[in-house]
This record gives sequence, structure tokens and C-alpha cells, in this order.
Amino acid sequence: MFFLIGVCVQTAVFAVNVTNQLDESRILLFDDYALTNNTPPTWVHEGGLPTGPSMVIGGLLAGTNHYHHSGWVLQNCRIGQRDYTGSMYVPPQMATNYIPTLSTTNYSAHLMNRLSAAIYSPVLTNGAGTLYFEAINSLLVGTGVEPELSVDITTNMVGGAALSGSMTNANVEWQSVFSTNLNATSINDFVRVMKKLDIRQPVAIRIRRSAVNGTAPENFYACVDNIRVSPAGPQLVFDAITSVVDSGGTFVACDISNVPGAYSPTDHTSRDVQLWYRWFSPTTTLSWNTLAMVYEPASGTGGDGEHWKATLAFVPGMALEYYFAYSGNPIYQSPDYTDKHYVYPPETDTRRHPEKHSMGRGRSMVLLW
Repeated sequence: MFFLIGVCVQTAVFAVNVTNQLDESRILLFDDYALTNNTPPTWVHEGGLPTGPSMVIGGLLAGTNHYHHSGWVLQNCRIGQRDYTGSMYVPPQMATNYIPTLSTTNYSAHLMNRLSAAIYSPVLTNGAGTLYFEAINSLLVGTGVEPELSVDITTNMVGGAALSGSMTNANVEWQSVFSTNLNATSINDFVRVMKKLDIRQPVAIRIRRSAVNGTAPENFYACVDNIRVSPAGPQLVFDAITSVVDSGGTFVACDISNVPGAYSPTDHTSRDVQLWYRWFSPTTTLSWNTLAMVYEPASGTGGDGEHWKATLAFVPGMALEYYFAYSGNPIYQSPDYTDKHYVYPPETDTRRHPEKHSMGRGRSMVLLW
């Protein structure tokens, strides 16, 4: 069993191709913990080994603050995988002294029992599409002592330095996105997070401990693993919208450009533009249909001013209602890092345009009998 948080509603899937790759700044798996001696070091770890009973700290490595060269920062967190019998962790299990036949290295972040425990992303200058991660409580605990995690975002970085540095000490305003309690009763009850953010400007993300259980810092860890943040999709402007309903030819056309300053500019080679339409009359409304729009060769420059057109079969006695939808590719589809064979759906970055029409739709009111 698992919980799926923040499932996004998908209008349609128009992916031309799919990728499971992300830039290094957008993914943190923790399995490369040992890379501290390479030049420059992948990780810098601060702090010693945890102290306490093996049932609590077994399998956790040195360091409470950790700095990844891609810009991720962990504060008041342990890294490792619990190896004590009965421990809770995000699957799969890694090799231990007790089960030496396993070979998987599967470290995760263990947020300590402190409100200051948090994971900070670097500033993602081209925005954030969807946030993914898995989480679980480190010990089997009862109601009332469940670790709680909260996810925050900020787009209000103050000063240019904040855009290139860590967000831990920057003068920022954080906005809460969601919180969840971790109350798994087995490793199969981990929380699987998939939260659509859809932010098209520089943004940073914080995953933090928002409730503690008692006063012992090395206890009741909240485990987080496999953090992925997909990029935000393209931003497009639809202009020169034209529709003709006639027995001699029925079509809808438009010009498409990138939003000025868009962080993910595209052109016709990576755009999938669809016309959603339905026919209606004073007495009848037909169901919605979709039709791929066709790019006019050599139109536009650098993805701006491109002319797109869709030709429809004329329906006598009815008028046409329509809207545009689009996606850019490649589309991210997350792998399942837990070896549970869960299939994540490919993301869609489908938009409805034009916004200047009521409800994002246009109508051609010509009725021909």
C-alpha cells in the first residue's frame, strides 16, 4: 500500500517523446554519499556519527549538515539506510551485515527530530513542474507521535546573491504547499509524493520537519528519498486567431509565439498543438473531439510568429466551439526508484488557449443550413 499525494488532473496526453532524465540540480538520490574525495567533492559532510541505541541509529552515517555540489543542502539530517531488524525505510533494502546477498546501495535522508531539520533545493531558475519523492517514518510509531513533513516553496528571493547561493540563510518568504504525517506500519506503506507545482519563474523548494516527537534529536526520523523536480513546461502566446465555418472550407488557425523571457522557449520542432472542438446548435451539442494542428513551413522565427492551422469537416446546421491545447516535449516520466514496479504517468503540460475568450474557448457562431 502507498499514498499518492497531489495527483494532477490531466486534460489530455499529447507527448511526442518521453524522457526519464533530469538535470543534476533537479534530482537527489543520496546514494553517492561517499563521493567526498573527488575534485571538486560531490558532497561535503559536517558532523560526526550519531550516538544512541543501535535500534535507533544503526546504519546511519556521519554528518548532520550536508552540501551537494549541485546546490542541495541538508540541515540536521542523517544519511544512510537503517539496518536494524524491524527498521523502516524507503525500499529497496540495501546490503547489510544481516543480509549480505543484497547489493543495492539505497541511502536516504533522515530528518532528525528537530524543527530545524530540512532539505533545501538550489534555486531552479527555469521553474518547477512536478515534485516527486518517497517518505516513511523510521520507527513503527503510534498515533500522536507520527513524524510530520511539510513542503514549502519560495519565489521571493531577495537580492541577486540568493539566486546563486544556498536558500538556507537567504532572506526569503516561504509559502506552504502541503503537509503529511508519516505513519507506515511496514516498508510497503511509504508515502509516494507527486505534487504538481507548475511554477514558471525562479523557485526554491524546502522539505522540512514540521512536528517533533519528544526531545531526543536522534529519534523518530522522517526518511525522504529520491527527490525529483521536473522542469516547468513552455509558455506560449496565441494570436491572430481565425475560424471559418463554411461548406467550402472549415478551419481554425492561429499564430504561436513564446512568452517574452520564457524559461523554456520552444519552436515547432517540439510543440504539439491540438484543437479541441465540438459542434452545437440551439437544440444539440455534440461531444468534444481533438485534432492535431499543422505547422505552416517556414513561418515564424525562433519559435515566434509560427502559423498553425487545423482543417475540419463541415457539419451543416451547426456552429463550432473550440479551444487550443499544447504541450512541449520531451515530457518527463519518472522512473520508480523503489523497485515496486509502479508506473508513473508521463507528465503533460497541456494548456488551454486563448485566454481572451470566455472560459478559454472561442466560438464560431456562423450557422449554415
